[in-house]
Amino acid sequence: MQGLQQTFYIIAIVYMVVQIIFWLGVGAILFALYRRIAQLSDNVEIKIGQVHEALSHPGDLAAQAGASLFQSIMQKLTHARK
Repeated sequence: MQGLQQTFYIIAIVYMVVQIIFWLGVGAILFALYRRIAQLSDNVEIKIGQVHEALSHPGDLAAQAGASLFQSIMQKLTHARK
């Protein structure tokens, strides 16, 4: 009977160690997933802030677009002249 009891204890200890390693792995995966979701949430909030800032000053946005368009047209004309 002693050999069977010892075998059972060894199997139980191995099972508990495997369970501890498994749950630590699950915890690490959940923590990494939480950090990634938090980072994505922060990026979305930053983008929403940028869009809100751009839409609250439409004149500045139009001026930047016009200046960018003017520069690209001037570069094309300069290259066409050469």
